[in-house]
Amino acid sequence: MLFKAKNSKKGVSEVVGYVLLIGLVVIMGAIAYAWLKSYIPQETPQCPDGISLMAEEWNYNSTNKLLTINLKNNGLFDVDGIYIKAATKLGQEVATTDLSGYYNKNKITGADFILLKILPSYEKAVGFNLGTSNLNHIYFIEITPIAIQKEGKKGIVQCGNAKIREEINKEID
Repeated sequence: MLFKAKNSKKGVSEVVGYVLLIGLVVIMGAIAYAWLKSYIPQETPQCPDGISLMAEEWNYNSTNKLLTINLKNNGLFDVDGIYIKAATKLGQEVATTDLSGYYNKNKITGADFILLKILPSYEKAVGFNLGTSNLNHIYFIEITPIAIQKEGKKGIVQCGNAKIREEINKEID
């Protein structure tokens, strides 16, 4: 009987040790969860509903290989930049070739967008020097406006709901 009591006390202390260990792990997990939860953004940046862009006209000068597109902001808010992609293969349904690298003005190195400010009801001509490109043909371009959100969750917002598509169908000499 004395032998049984000694073993049962050892068993109880092991159970208590495991309970304390599991409790400690659960508490540490709860603390880590609460800490990491504060790093997850609560709101995602949204593009204003009143952003709208229109390509009024385009021109390709084959002498200097310059594609110029006149953009007009016909929306209610400023357009802070654009993503511009071209379809370079016949039958392509989505434009995938980034043209921002051929923008002939100041551009952020390594960025796949162009920062330019177009106020509501204003126009801006954007030019692309395609002389250094290996493009043979542009069938259409897709232009997606960018808004810079300054309140709440700050950052650059791509306005996919305001994307425009302009048929070009031009051979690049």
